Amino acid sequence: MLKGAHERRVSRSIQPVSFVRAVDDFGEKQKMPSNTIQPQRRTSRAPLGFGRRDLIALQKLQERIETPEQVDDEKLLRKLQKIFDAKEEEEETGLTIDEFEAAMRNTVGRHSTKDEIELLFMKVDANCDGAVDWEEYVTYNLLEYKEKTRMLEMLREKPFPNEIQDIDSRHRDTIVKILFYPAVRKSGSKSGSVDLKVGKYMTLSKEGTLGLWTLGMRNLKYYNANHYTNRNTQPWFTDMVAMYNVNMLAITSTDRDITIFDLSGKKFTMRYYLTGFESCITAMDYWVDFEDMNNALLLLGDQSGSVFCLMFDSSLRGGPFGTVNGKKNTCKRIIFPEVLRGFSFGVKAQKKSNIHNDWVNKVQYLPDINCFLSSCQCPQTALFFGDFNGKKSHVYFKVNKGILSFDYSQTLNIIVTGGMDYLLRVWNPYVNNKAIVLLKGHTKPVNHVIIYDSKNQVISIDKGRSLRVYDLRDQTCLQQISGRMIKFDPLPISAVYFNPVIPTTLLAANQIVMLEKRDDEEKCADIMSHNKPVVAALYSHVFGSTVSACQESVVSVWDTDTGDKLMQFVNAHSCVQRGVEVPVEITALCFDYNGRRLVTGARNGTVHVWNFNNGLRMQDFELPDGSAVTGVACTAHSIYTSGWGKIVHIYIDGASEDHRKSWKMRHKEDILCIAHFPPNLIATGGYDGDVVIWSRDTGQVYCRLNAFNSVKPVTECAPRHHGNLVNSSAKSQPKSTSSDESQMDVTHSKQWKKRKAKITRTFGMLASLQGHQRDEDEVCEHPLLDALDSKVFSTKEKTVHTRTEYDTLCKHYESAVEKILFLESREPLHKDTAIIVTSGAEGWIRFWSMHHEGGLLGQFNAAHQFGESVLAIKCDAAETFLVTGDTQGYVKVWDIMDFCISKNINMKEKRERIDYLRKSFTFYRVENYEGEKQFYTVPDHLKNVFANRPPPASSEPGRTLRYPPLVNSFRAHTSCIHSVEYVSHRQILITASRDCSVRMWTINGQYIGTFGGQAWKSLPKVVDNEYFLAQIPNDIKRTGSARTLKVMHGGKTPRWQSAISILRERGFKRLKKQFDHLQPTAEARDESDHGDGDFVTSDILGKSYKRTTRHRMAPKLPKFIETPGSVAVYHALSFVELTPVEKNNRIMKEIHDRRAGNIALNRLRGVQNRKQDQPGFMSLFTKMVTKPKTSPRKPPPANRMKKVAERFQGPIQTESAQQQQAQKQQQLSVLQKRAISTKKIKNLEKHADDTSQNEDQSRQSRAEIADETMEEFDFPLERHVCFLSD
Repeated sequence: MLKGAHERRVSRSIQPVSFVRAVDDFGEKQKMPSNTIQPQRRTSRAPLGFGRRDLIALQKLQERIETPEQVDDEKLLRKLQKIFDAKEEEEETGLTIDEFEAAMRNTVGRHSTKDEIELLFMKVDANCDGAVDWEEYVTYNLLEYKEKTRMLEMLREKPFPNEIQDIDSRHRDTIVKILFYPAVRKSGSKSGSVDLKVGKYMTLSKEGTLGLWTLGMRNLKYYNANHYTNRNTQPWFTDMVAMYNVNMLAITSTDRDITIFDLSGKKFTMRYYLTGFESCITAMDYWVDFEDMNNALLLLGDQSGSVFCLMFDSSLRGGPFGTVNGKKNTCKRIIFPEVLRGFSFGVKAQKKSNIHNDWVNKVQYLPDINCFLSSCQCPQTALFFGDFNGKKSHVYFKVNKGILSFDYSQTLNIIVTGGMDYLLRVWNPYVNNKAIVLLKGHTKPVNHVIIYDSKNQVISIDKGRSLRVYDLRDQTCLQQISGRMIKFDPLPISAVYFNPVIPTTLLAANQIVMLEKRDDEEKCADIMSHNKPVVAALYSHVFGSTVSACQESVVSVWDTDTGDKLMQFVNAHSCVQRGVEVPVEITALCFDYNGRRLVTGARNGTVHVWNFNNGLRMQDFELPDGSAVTGVACTAHSIYTSGWGKIVHIYIDGASEDHRKSWKMRHKEDILCIAHFPPNLIATGGYDGDVVIWSRDTGQVYCRLNAFNSVKPVTECAPRHHGNLVNSSAKSQPKSTSSDESQMDVTHSKQWKKRKAKITRTFGMLASLQGHQRDEDEVCEHPLLDALDSKVFSTKEKTVHTRTEYDTLCKHYESAVEKILFLESREPLHKDTAIIVTSGAEGWIRFWSMHHEGGLLGQFNAAHQFGESVLAIKCDAAETFLVTGDTQGYVKVWDIMDFCISKNINMKEKRERIDYLRKSFTFYRVENYEGEKQFYTVPDHLKNVFANRPPPASSEPGRTLRYPPLVNSFRAHTSCIHSVEYVSHRQILITASRDCSVRMWTINGQYIGTFGGQAWKSLPKVVDNEYFLAQIPNDIKRTGSARTLKVMHGGKTPRWQSAISILRERGFKRLKKQFDHLQPTAEARDESDHGDGDFVTSDILGKSYKRTTRHRMAPKLPKFIETPGSVAVYHALSFVELTPVEKNNRIMKEIHDRRAGNIALNRLRGVQNRKQDQPGFMSLFTKMVTKPKTSPRKPPPANRMKKVAERFQGPIQTESAQQQQAQKQQQLSVLQKRAISTKKIKNLEKHADDTSQNEDQSRQSRAEIADETMEEFDFPLERHVCFLSD
């Protein structure tokens, strides 16, 4: 708004006189006398004699003309400077707010509103002296632009934001190559693809150690690739490539050979051994055609400057060099000169001799143009670009001092080279005269270059182990990693691999390190406001912005209305380690007394005061002991700091460290928090549960509060002036130095030593007696009780711990006070009114009164689950609501309007309060709290939770344990909440968490947005329940409970009710099918069928109308248990009891006669009877029972004794021969009987028509013949009769 003039250039070039004359002449030519006759038609608007060249020159000159707005801004800025100078001449400090407003309205701020000008004045007047001079105004604008430019640079995505990770390995020599062995996904018999997310890494060192690694660099196995074990001198291995289409690995060594190993089936065996090279192979590259993986290419570069190409066309048919004959582990020896002559089947070799004057350090095949690149350190032949077929002209790229490394990008169509002259050159592959771009920055020779295609970036590494990432679009360095961070001393980086999919970079010398872009180990939200866990987020009531700081020492300023980032400054606290500036974690921050500046404390004991609107550091302090700063509190003219040094230090605002004062140590443990209660009280909380109340002016301890010691305040001096301590102002209090305090301590120490000893002995005896009577019967649980008990590890049995042991443990380990809050609107000195609220370990919130008869008035547990702690508490402006945030990410809002206060409200006010809570909070309305009840006791749902984890017995839980009404509860983060801010006049909550996010909510629990994510629409002045955003963070969607989601939806359940109704309907249908008592009876079905009278008859058809019936599918049987190789077992199977079959002899005899006659006639006629159909299980049973007919064994070969016996006694018959002879005789007798029976039947047929008597005789004779036939052929008549009867 007010800075438009500063964004433009102040200095302008002075126009020449000729240009002014040209413009004047141009204007004169345009002027014509009134009496001149105008032509009817003009082809051009230019005057006569004004040519094209004049027009172009005029356009160029017009570009240099200053616009009226620019000239006006310059004049206004100079006018503003004169106003400031005139004020300085009057010997005044500067312009006041009224004078500044008038000056801005008359100059550069004429379009700004009054509120905007006042806001700018407060930003510039950071020292709060009420005046602004010209130097302050200009400095503020310059620093703001500087920090905003730096912020934009920091917001750019870094390729490697995480720290370097060291990888342990067994390599003891220099690692020469790192490669990725991908997994090949075959889509056909020949084609396939490669997935860079699936595979393994391989590393090879000079001595021949080969390591296999997962994608997370976890070692799988080590192999020894050196097969020259019987030699005195061992070779060095120089390079390797992955032949992943055939599951092989090619390794070359200084013995002028190539060894190819087979990796299929988790084995590592030699398959091929290529020898006969004239020079040592120094570089290799491998390419596979994924459309036909039989086609592959191996590119070789040797020590003499030659390049070889081996093209394979049948790699999948037995291997790249053919099948290996012999045993499994046989290695095939191949002579490379024979391969060059074409004697190897499936391989074609080509050679480019002496294309370089030095040994080849890298080769790369370009499959899209069928060419290759090779490089060396010779300036004349630094980079060669050509092919093996000779179809394209060969090109040399000449580079001074040669090339050490290069890379080619097919997507960008560029070549990037690095060499001895410290420069990175970007080349057009078809223009070799001059590089397109020169990238500077390296201070050592560049020996590794990688192009990151998808990001338009180049990764380069020099011999000093320095890594740089350049952006090719604007030729700037995005990230630099110093060589000191990579601890490879004194070796340079010898091998590099970059995986663009993950993305991960592996660097190696004799060790391995990994750079990867991964999520932090902490639980991070989907949208992050910072890269590291957020320490706190504060709302500025003066500027209306939100300020947050993270552990990476980054401070960000956000626009609360839209969520945009206004300002960011990094390294707010830093230190120098090994010459590198390293950020120091910010541990505490707060605004100053006026709210215009930011005070931050760090882990190294430094305290800085900032103008957070432009990132100007105004003041520096440092704790004398260098301990971590845990708390900062500001008053009108002082800054109070506390930390792990157990001492409170006071610094004068605007003065140096020489004016520092330190109070005497009163804490026994580390101080964790500090708070200020105006006008003159300071409270500090320690790790041991002590809350010490100090006098701000004198440093005297007013009282000490500790729930583990007593419920009453413990005073360390006579409390006769305690009323004046609270109500008196700072001016009325006498100032005391550290020497006065020490003298006072000496005088009182002798008097208090005896009294303290008596008090401690008395209270110790009473506590021991009361605890012995009270705690013997109570049983408590805590994880640390078992961890610290030696009996648990020896006996491994769960022991029972008493209340005394539990209280002792909590006093030492679970008593920390994390936050202190003052209720300033309450009456400060009343025994029944609590003005101090503390939170900390185990989630206990305690309300204290500073009155000597008050002490602990109430306590309750605000954690969502037992064992969690509450690290953040905040009250509204009226101090009627208490907002808490625990370590599980839950935010709870408690109504403390009449909690631990002497003022009582009547029933009418209670009802009005309850109606207001139900209207304002969805959680309170959904939980259906009754208005008559006041939840000042432990709720029912918390009694069982905290039964075994009670508050300390010394805190008198029977009297002090009571809960205020819980009006809201929801999960805001997935990790612990570090700070909570409640803006009362806008009714919004701002939470900062360990999950690196800062989020904004309504007080009702509706999600507004996350700072750093997508900007939300501008918020109204008051965000009430009508401002409803139906959106939920993704991490809360995954982990949030039903209650949390209902609160965020404003009590609405858009999909939950419909889902429940569908589940109930389907579930009831299933229950009806499974249980008989839910099935409708016959009467009920009849009533339901005839219950609807409207559909039984029709007005047109009458009673002849019939409803269309829909045939229902048969109900599915319940699923049976089915296991492989087992019989199916049903839950229920219907069956009918068997009944005996009555036999009818007459019917059976008639059936027997008819069937016998038909069978006999068919046999006599030569018709074969059809086999009767049998059930499947009967045929299977018959096959299983009937024994297969075994063919008779062949007689043993006749020997000499058998031949002699047959010559004198005749042939000897075996048992099988005798059986065959008996069967033949039986068949002959059957045939004779069949012929006789056939003859009889023919005679009977001839005389069948003579007389009726002959019919009876023929029938009887046929029956006799059939009986005889049945007996002879054993016909199974009874079995067929049985089937017919069934």
